Amino acid sequence: FAGIRKEISSAMPRDVRLKKLAARAVMMAQSGQYNFERCLRHNEPGAAAFALTEFVQNSISLIFLLNGKFAPYYKWMFRAMKTLSCGSELAEPLEFLLTDNAPYQDKQAMIEDICSQIVLILNKHGLSEIRAGFLEEHAFDIMKKIRNPHIRALHIME
Repeated sequence: FAGIRKEISSAMPRDVRLKKLAARAVMMAQSGQYNFERCLRHNEPGAAAFALTEFVQNSISLIFLLNGKFAPYYKWMFRAMKTLSCGSELAEPLEFLLTDNAPYQDKQAMIEDICSQIVLILNKHGLSEIRAGFLEEHAFDIMKKIRNPHIRALHIME
């Protein structure tokens, strides 16, 4: 399996990588920037915890994709993330979101900070020209860069 994974990750087509980046960005926006706070307002702490987990998983996956890699199995994600050249500084705040009993307002502020840092990385690498903080807008901007019409026509969350 490791050999297949290495072959796939080293030969990931540009448009496939962009599509995956867009999907992760839109899921980060949906789960972290929108649903986490909404679930809390509706007094659904369990649903908020699920949203937070989705946000962290998609954030880590996006960061690995920015580095041209696939995220490893969940139990190795944080350790492996710390070795990446791009986005490794987000490992600690992402882990904090899952492990600390900080107030939800602090977690929401950290989600926005993480998203702001992702926006800076996307802008720096020319993956998005948008400056807004809501990642959904960036996801659609990334989709515009996909050349293959079949891949570009896929639903953004696929």
